[in-house]
Amino acid sequence: MSRQVITLFLFKLKKKITRIAPWLFILFLLIFLLFNASPGITEKDEQYLVAFLKEWNIELDKKQIHRNQENEVAFISRLQDSVLHSISHFTISFDSAGKVENYFHQRKGLCFDRSLLLEKFCLLAGFKVRHLYIFFNGDGQKPERSDFFKKGLTSHAMFEVKTSQGWMAVGTNSNWLGQDIEGSPLSLKEIRSRLGKNKLELKKSFTVGLPFYDELRQKDAFRFVYGIYSRHGQFLKSRPLETWLNSIGLKSKLPDYNINMLFSNL
Repeated sequence: MSRQVITLFLFKLKKKITRIAPWLFILFLLIFLLFNASPGITEKDEQYLVAFLKEWNIELDKKQIHRNQENEVAFISRLQDSVLHSISHFTISFDSAGKVENYFHQRKGLCFDRSLLLEKFCLLAGFKVRHLYIFFNGDGQKPERSDFFKKGLTSHAMFEVKTSQGWMAVGTNSNWLGQDIEGSPLSLKEIRSRLGKNKLELKKSFTVGLPFYDELRQKDAFRFVYGIYSRHGQFLKSRPLETWLNSIGLKSKLPDYNINMLFSNL
């Protein structure tokens, strides 16, 4: 094949790619938007969230809660303690994830269940939240970003809540809060930085469970992604597309993600 023929072929191929590239991008964007999911709060969720609060004798007075930073943290801390004491560490069906009614009756769940439940409480109280997918390496070394795509990934779920003074990390297997001794909120990024320098001191350490980083050989040997709820796509449902797919017996294997939260990674 002559050089002229090859050049002509490459020119035509480039022209075709240029022509279809915008449509491929639009298709990708459409799929990305259609599978966007949010923890949200259904009417039934709210009914059982209120039932939990009544059981724990926690007042849902948004004006009082958001009066100052101290009140906000006190409210979140009471919620965290109550959830950790009420929801025992036990694996339940993926179909139960995020359904407050199931948590109310079963009183069981893992880190992602407690995170979903606490996030809904915070949303109900008028806070903004962002979910955290945390992952580690089995060898104790800090994982690479690409390790997120590996099979058998070890992971943990928790979240951050936006207080009047900034984002604060909230433990889900242990009742620690991302707040330094002076009372300033700490995001997980800042917590990891302080762990690396062995300078992390928290105002509320823990009395229940063990912080996930204390189980690591090197305490800052983890990475995290905002907005990813699962890699297998079985926790949250995008509506109406994924709900319709499930109704005809099809399950999405795309990750569960929230687009707004994903922007926090930038």
